[in-house]
Amino acid sequence: MPAGQNKIKNPQPLSHMLTHHAKGLKPVAAALSLGYLNELQPRGWDIDQAGNPKTGGRNGTGFGAKSYFIEKGSKQYHFRPDGWDNAIRSYTEIVAKDSYRNGRVVARMKSDLDVMRFIRARVAES
Repeated sequence: MPAGQNKIKNPQPLSHMLTHHAKGLKPVAAALSLGYLNELQPRGWDIDQAGNPKTGGRNGTGFGAKSYFIEKGSKQYHFRPDGWDNAIRSYTEIVAKDSYRNGRVVARMKSDLDVMRFIRARVAES
């Protein structure tokens, strides 16, 4: 089975979000990254970003807010920050949706345990 590919052209939007708007999500994003690299990429899952055609996006077409997604075959999971907390001025979770627009939330990740559950479910799909 061929390994997945990293198709991200510009990681700056993710770095910006984790530095300014979602500092509390750094551990969750790190666990998700590690899970992707160790478990999903070797099983053929690709990672890409949707958004501006200059910085990424499917087939050079830009559409809406920048988001990161993994895909394998016809399955896609888009990641977005969610759960804004005004008191701490940060997002509190990462949601995974099963499509870019109007996707159904398939996971809410607030902790390493939530990430492990999401990764295990994707491994089972592989």
